[in-house]
Amino acid sequence: MITNWNKNTLELFRRDLDTAIKSVMTKHGLMPVSGIHMSYTANKSTVKFDAFVNPANFTAAESQFTNQEAAMLRNLGLPLGTKLKAKDGQTCTVISYNSRSRKFPIITQTPSGVQIGFGTEYAKRSVVEYPAGYVPPIQPDANGGLRRTYPLGKR
Repeated sequence: MITNWNKNTLELFRRDLDTAIKSVMTKHGLMPVSGIHMSYTANKSTVKFDAFVNPANFTAAESQFTNQEAAMLRNLGLPLGTKLKAKDGQTCTVISYNSRSRKFPIITQTPSGVQIGFGTEYAKRSVVEYPAGYVPPIQPDANGGLRRTYPLGKR
């Protein structure tokens, strides 16, 4: 039981609160967020967190996205959950977009949990599989015509 707020009680309370908030947000179709901001005085604690609506076509429910980052990935033709082939042959899943990175803005994760950054053009060329229900964008080809982009080996 907490009788007053201090750094130790705040840390203990934050762990329990983080778990509870994530489960409630997932239950209600919201995107779980890890950024819980807390401040305290001796007898009062203030908690602040953001909750974003999780649109149906965003596939990575466990990700920590703003709608702007997810929309940016969709505009690039690489929605959340897209499978990419890394240079070493591993299959990676798109989990994030880092708007501050110019060289490797697309963040992926291997099945073992290792995160790898991809450049935009390389990521577009190395698509293996799109998430279920996603229709790939139509791209202009080298001859000036239009073609639909498909994952590797699926033409």
